[in-house]
Amino acid sequence: MANVDFSKRKDGSGSAPVTVETTVQPVNTPAGDKVDCVNSAAYFPPARQNTNDLGLTGHVPKFSEIIIPRINLVANTGRLKDTFSPGSLIFNQSLVLHTAAEIKDQVLVKPASSPVVVTVIDFRPTRFVEKIQGGSGRGKICYTEEEVVRAGGTLDYQEYEAKKASGMKRFEYLADALVLIERPESVKDDDTIFVYEVNGKKYALALYGMKGAAYTVAKRALFTPRTTGFLRGGYPTYSVLLSSETAVWSGNTYWRPVIKPGTKSTPEMIDFIKSIISAPVKDSDDNGE
Repeated sequence: MANVDFSKRKDGSGSAPVTVETTVQPVNTPAGDKVDCVNSAAYFPPARQNTNDLGLTGHVPKFSEIIIPRINLVANTGRLKDTFSPGSLIFNQSLVLHTAAEIKDQVLVKPASSPVVVTVIDFRPTRFVEKIQGGSGRGKICYTEEEVVRAGGTLDYQEYEAKKASGMKRFEYLADALVLIERPESVKDDDTIFVYEVNGKKYALALYGMKGAAYTVAKRALFTPRTTGFLRGGYPTYSVLLSSETAVWSGNTYWRPVIKPGTKSTPEMIDFIKSIISAPVKDSDDNGE
């Protein structure tokens, strides 16, 4: 078992204290995302160890030591488009979960596949990521708005436009969710990726990061309903349907996620989610050493 805590940071930011405890299957490809925290000890306790007659420890890695696969939306730029169709939703940069509709000369050539059924468990504290022009390379990640300013950046687009000539950097909000993905019918059920079973359906654990246009979608489709809509009882109380669509901004066409309400979670799903997030909150002084 391994713990991951999406609790409040020491500066008071972040979500309500939540600890995740679950078993995560090893991933053989390095295409996921290693958990990255300003101080990982503030989020992750040390691995549990038990010795046996062979002198082995029974080491179970911390979440900070493993790679959690991500969901990616294939854009019109970047290396993923060389392998997958733009608009596709990809798990672990290798498995197609959803394909967008194919339209040529305003004629539907191929319809979109079914939306991906996703249940959001919780969000990490919001971070801020530097936007790199052209989408090449990874920008700096900051954990507070003050860090953004110290890095010579801004979250305000108008300020960026006015000062970019003098070297100001543009940063975007980044919402990172821990989610359960329901196995699509198009994906083989071989118990290597979708390893959790609830009500006869298989699920996989993943991270889904939303920034830029995707963050705007998250605010409308997830954050607002969490306060005033169908998610008032908590993110896990309903699934959501994840797909993609094109949009136009400043004359450029790009892909953005579409998130719509799914179905109310069954008591069995709620119990399963509770088994993941109901572990005791760890000692805040734990430094992971």
